[in-house]
Amino acid sequence: KGISDSLWYELNTIEIFNFENGSSRSDLPSPLKRDSWYAQLHKTDTLTDSVTTSYISTAAITEVANWLGKVLHIDYTVTYPDIVVFGTRLTRHPHDWSRMDSVIVWLRGDCEYEIIFETLDEALNYKASYKGEAQSGWQRLVLRPEDFTYKLRDYHGWDITRNKITNFTVFMYNGSNLWLDNVRVYGVNRDDLR
Repeated sequence: KGISDSLWYELNTIEIFNFENGSSRSDLPSPLKRDSWYAQLHKTDTLTDSVTTSYISTAAITEVANWLGKVLHIDYTVTYPDIVVFGTRLTRHPHDWSRMDSVIVWLRGDCEYEIIFETLDEALNYKASYKGEAQSGWQRLVLRPEDFTYKLRDYHGWDITRNKITNFTVFMYNGSNLWLDNVRVYGVNRDDLR
């Protein structure tokens, strides 16, 4: 009680993206390293289960009517099992996010998507995933650890992944576009990611 909103945010949240700076880098607060975000097309050979990756050029930061500021817009044509992957590295080595209260994500579009916390620095690619379907109007997703329950053969869930997190990722497929803005994590701070 009695502390300012700005200090509360400083002590209890981390903003991953707001896109206002128009940069290809994340919005992680100093002294955390801001890595570039990436948008890639992952094509799956269903016979061999191998994946090829190529960059797509249709991800851009743009301004939107009736919306404050800039957002990321990814325009694509992909049918599952091929997917478009958007993401960024959060830390240089796996960190414990077990204190995370929630992550807030604003999005809209016409696709299926997965919001994923994962590790790309270990032999296994641990993933905790939430699966949803975008709508034409903006949605404010408030995702808590218990919401990351979507399972595939190489997804491990929050309880196994929470202390190994290196990347924030969004998968999208079966559609043509996704608009994304204002990704903020509650319950962790910059000291948790050093």
